[in-house]
Amino acid sequence: MAANRNQPMDARERAIYEQHRRKQRKQRRQRRAQHRSFATRILLLAVIGTALFAGAVIAFVMRDFAKAPEKYSYTLTVLKDGEPVKLSKGAVQRNNVCYFSLSDFSDLLGFRMMGDVNVMSAVFDDGTRVSFAIGTEVATLGNASCLLGAPIYFSGSDGDVLVPVDFFNGAFDGITLSGEKKGGKIDYTVNINGDFRLAYSSDNPCELPDTSDIVTATQPGSAFVADLSAYEKYMDPENADEYITLINVAHPLDKDYVPDDLTDVVDTRKDRATAQLREYAAKALEAMFIEMRANGFTDVSVTSAYRSYAYQEQLFNNSVNSFMQSYNYETAYAKTAAQIAIPGTSEHQSGLCADLHNLAAASQAFEAQEVYKWLYTHCADFGFILRFPKNKQDITGIIFEPWHYRYVGRYHAQKIMQSGLCLEEYCEQNNIGL
Repeated sequence: MAANRNQPMDARERAIYEQHRRKQRKQRRQRRAQHRSFATRILLLAVIGTALFAGAVIAFVMRDFAKAPEKYSYTLTVLKDGEPVKLSKGAVQRNNVCYFSLSDFSDLLGFRMMGDVNVMSAVFDDGTRVSFAIGTEVATLGNASCLLGAPIYFSGSDGDVLVPVDFFNGAFDGITLSGEKKGGKIDYTVNINGDFRLAYSSDNPCELPDTSDIVTATQPGSAFVADLSAYEKYMDPENADEYITLINVAHPLDKDYVPDDLTDVVDTRKDRATAQLREYAAKALEAMFIEMRANGFTDVSVTSAYRSYAYQEQLFNNSVNSFMQSYNYETAYAKTAAQIAIPGTSEHQSGLCADLHNLAAASQAFEAQEVYKWLYTHCADFGFILRFPKNKQDITGIIFEPWHYRYVGRYHAQKIMQSGLCLEEYCEQNNIGL
């Protein structure tokens, strides 16, 4: 006969049943505890992983922010003989640079605009002109080409041109530019005197003081104010001959040449992309800036260093186009070649030279600055030479450039600067670097 499924359990059976249930409950609790422990570990790992990833992202972003220029907003006020002038467009901001509209100043300064999307010129009543190469940093004033530090823009349908406001810093006698920083805002003021005139004439770019009596240091490094011991190997490299290579029209670089040790230049001007130089040149330049600041010169920065062949070609061609507003092609080419190196012949492509000054744009007016005298006297201490000195244009093929310094290492720099030779003469006399 089949057992009755509803028959009550006896004492022994109930005891076994309860023991089995307790065992199952214990196993379920253990499994739940294991699941919770596993889930906790997974969650902890996920939190740690997320924190590490977020930290890496923040570090990367902060690194880029540290390199990026500080962001500002801008205003532009114009005073003519002390009276405020209302502008149609005022300050125009692009890529953290303050621009002005060329048409805003046409009636104020008495010029007419002539040109196209490649080159626009401001032509004054006396025939003098300023030409702006659209899409580049090149402006031509009289017979001097200057780099403005930011691109010039053609604004589009209205045929206007936007020019960096720093153009007014030194372009005219009788027009001054000042700026007042208030937190994240910079208020620019352009003061126009009724007797203003271009600072550069077609015959003489600018009148400069005589600095022929400046004598270079005779004991490089003997009187550094700052502790530059960590930079000594860069200023005076053991393989000095590696850096003495002559680069000019007769000794060009291949268009595909790019240095393999390019390093960021820490003293790049804040309103432009970080410049680069070859490692030893970059470190030696860093030392020169540390010592420069220790001697009280704090407003100088690097405006240009390594340039690719393609960028040099663009600068050159746009300068030619600018000069062709006033000259035929042959003359425009010759004038450009005297001021801007022909592509392939530029030291900038080598990563061994830098343009540095405290002006709005590279100009021979830098010679009048006290810091230029310090640089001329001491640049050899750090392994640099003034590459294109006065009265050497017939040899170098390039006009006097008080802002352009070339790294050759202290051994050669001392000999070159003390001898008064340009690099071409030094290399030929010593049969080196050719």
